[in-house]
Amino acid sequence: MWVRSRICRNSADDWNIDALAARFSLSRSRFQHLYSDTFGISIAKDIITARLTRAQELLTTTELSVGQIAEAVGFDNAPYFNRQFKAAFGETPLAYRKTYWAKKRNRENIDV
Repeated sequence: MWVRSRICRNSADDWNIDALAARFSLSRSRFQHLYSDTFGISIAKDIITARLTRAQELLTTTELSVGQIAEAVGFDNAPYFNRQFKAAFGETPLAYRKTYWAKKRNRENIDV
């Protein structure tokens, strides 16, 4: 389904489930049910997962602040982003970034 791939590619977009359902001429509940049955995850959870995955990438490839990353991936509220990130990955975005770079430095030191 093109919707899922588009969500993954454009996670920061303002995804409106009602509008997506209407595009397929389905009720919101029917659309959500079909999405869950097809992909094994709710569309709301899929959107959050796509945003968090993109945030992981930005945390390890940019020097953007956590607030800038939250906004870049589609979260309007940085504290909510922090809670979602911690729930998904077990640490805050800033801790994730620090851990990533510490591990990278350790691997580089071992390779030398």
